[in-house]
Amino acid sequence: MDRWNYKDAMWRTIDASVTTPVWTTLFSKEVRPLWRSPAPYKSRDTHWISDIEFAPGHSEQIFFGFGLGVQRTDNVSAGASAIWNFSAQGLEETVALCGASPPVGPQLLSGLGDIAGFVHTDLTVSPAVSLSSGGNTTGVDFAGANPKIMARVGVRPGQYSLDGGATWKVFGSQSPGKNGGIAIGADGKEFLWGTEVGVHVSRDCGGSWQKVSSLPIKCKLAADRSKPGAFYAYENSTGTVFSTTDGAASFLPSSSKLPNCPWYYRSSIRSVPGFAGHVYASNLHGFGIGGLYKSIDGAKTFLPVAGVDNKRQPITGNTSIVSINGFGFGKGSEDRYYPAMYLSGRVKSGSDPVSGIFRSDDGGTSWIRINDAQHHFDSPVIFGDGRTPLRVHLGTSGRGFIYGDP
Repeated sequence: MDRWNYKDAMWRTIDASVTTPVWTTLFSKEVRPLWRSPAPYKSRDTHWISDIEFAPGHSEQIFFGFGLGVQRTDNVSAGASAIWNFSAQGLEETVALCGASPPVGPQLLSGLGDIAGFVHTDLTVSPAVSLSSGGNTTGVDFAGANPKIMARVGVRPGQYSLDGGATWKVFGSQSPGKNGGIAIGADGKEFLWGTEVGVHVSRDCGGSWQKVSSLPIKCKLAADRSKPGAFYAYENSTGTVFSTTDGAASFLPSSSKLPNCPWYYRSSIRSVPGFAGHVYASNLHGFGIGGLYKSIDGAKTFLPVAGVDNKRQPITGNTSIVSINGFGFGKGSEDRYYPAMYLSGRVKSGSDPVSGIFRSDDGGTSWIRINDAQHHFDSPVIFGDGRTPLRVHLGTSGRGFIYGDP
């Protein structure tokens, strides 16, 4: 069974009671299984097999669970010619690392662990266009005012698309390295890529890159969705937010210091669609404690929206949020001025904090819970849909992407 690697093996015998049973190979490292799957991206890699089950009263039917879900055959006696079917319809075991929902084109860009992620033109069917040949996708983005321009980065070489994700081309240069995050300027003229070796800017769709010397090595990045040339960078260890309006030629620090956050992956910065200069930042101190901060002047100054400090004491401002795992924005209802804002975390309801998924229609002043106890998901990746009002996308740590409508 499980070798904790790819190409696990399985054998079958019908005389296990004898001293030397005869074993028939069903599949192995040398003999690949024959299977059918509704997911065109699903490869024949029988890894992490954890369980084998026989169907009661059906000697030809067996199931096995593995790293991608559940497989079933109805003709196990055929040995290596047995046909295996991916029988876990609706069960997803991928880990979401990032995502985006542009206002036109595909409904969702999913960044996933191991299998890269996809361009989802229809949320009800398995996607056909992958973001790359595999591996983790750690960052995806689109140009706010020209959303057909997209990019993704991760373990595999970074790529970009100029046709809304229908086709992808590898960056001409991969000099910034791999992984990290990507941010595209509102008009698509600049790409910002932050990796372990620093933040780099490209002005030719990844053909060449220049290091941004005015930024620390590791920053979370966001582009202003409305203002071309404007970008934001959040350095978590010092709580410093930087901004630029000159296409990343130079960044200046904000005069407001946010509480420092020791975990890079627990910090976030997001700009507000349709509102130039509006940007939010969050951090997670530990033990589920975090804060949310808002700027309406292009990150020059910040005020706390909600949260607590690392001593579990309320900070100035709205303190309805107790902790925050992730947040994002999406299209709001027609009668609302501000985009819908979504949050995964704990919000105080009366005297007791409640864990869940929440929506704010007023920029974070008030919150309503939009899930219930039967639909609770740990969603560090969360954002609204770019075109469907009040639809939320949840990127989970093992259940793939889930979307919800009111």
